[in-house]
Amino acid sequence: MTNEIINNAATITIKEIKDCICEHANDKECALFIELCTSLGANPWMKDVHFIKYSKTAQPQFVIGIGFYLKAAQSHPKYRGHKSWTENEGNNLKGCAEVYVEGYMIPIYVEVDRSEYDTKKSIWLKSPKTMIKKTALSQALRQAFSELFRATYTEEEVPEMINISEEQKKETQVKEPIKPRSECFTIEQG
Repeated sequence: MTNEIINNAATITIKEIKDCICEHANDKECALFIELCTSLGANPWMKDVHFIKYSKTAQPQFVIGIGFYLKAAQSHPKYRGHKSWTENEGNNLKGCAEVYVEGYMIPIYVEVDRSEYDTKKSIWLKSPKTMIKKTALSQALRQAFSELFRATYTEEEVPEMINISEEQKKETQVKEPIKPRSECFTIEQG
């Protein structure tokens, strides 16, 4: 397996993944992450995809950013637009999204309930409407363009990533400052 990718003008190596993106990753997991990025055409430096692993023994999670879903869908020749919105308030809040695809008689429509995804922590407490809209939109985009997004999920849809134990939080506290991205890679002049 290769140890670097070139996607969207970005190069990343196993060492850079360990140094800058996920310090708990092993070589095999880094190679899988590189293969995922390559197969999707995703750029981890642009936050298209995230590599999350809370400790050396935890399972790795590869999470797609909503921006990547939008960018990929917008470049698809059959994409004709989308809209997303929320309905109701509080515990009855739901996110709705429609994706318009050329050749479909009606838009792809998805509706998700806040209660299914709300972790009651972090960003969900501050911005529940934004989070549930992102969840609905990512699901609608996956349904509309399933050939592009097989078996991918956004952070909003993977609550166990946010619900980490206190022990895992201690394990992941940064002992050294994270290196600026400029120290993690070099731009090659062509």
